[in-house]
Amino acid sequence: MKIKGFLSFSALFILINVLCNAQSTYHYDSNGNRDSRTIGLKSTYSGSEKQPTSIDTSYFDSLGDLKISIFPNPTEGVIKIRIENLKTNYASNIMVYDFAGKLIKTQNNLNESNILNLSEFSNGTYIVRIVIDNHISEWKIIKE
Repeated sequence: MKIKGFLSFSALFILINVLCNAQSTYHYDSNGNRDSRTIGLKSTYSGSEKQPTSIDTSYFDSLGDLKISIFPNPTEGVIKIRIENLKTNYASNIMVYDFAGKLIKTQNNLNESNILNLSEFSNGTYIVRIVIDNHISEWKIIKE
């Protein structure tokens, strides 16, 4: 009975998070333990013209010596991923999951400047997992 209640609460939390278009970012220590989480809500805009581009902000995460930035988020399809201090001998890849958890795209052998094209996918929320030398950074990306 407790598990059913927990699952219901978890599903409700995820639904509220998606409906609010929340942007969650996580920070991990050098051992891979998550030590902080930042939740930012996407601003609402009720004007008839296109939303100002000032919302296209970079988000940052650190993995040891590496600094990862992703922008723009939300996106219309193309995301730029920059990884500062990336060594060429690091095993690295990007995996994109739909909100149901299905792996829909992979990109291997990253460099300091990467382009991730999500144009082929429908609008919605996606999880981008960046793995570099066994360190993981996950991002919630909103495609509009």
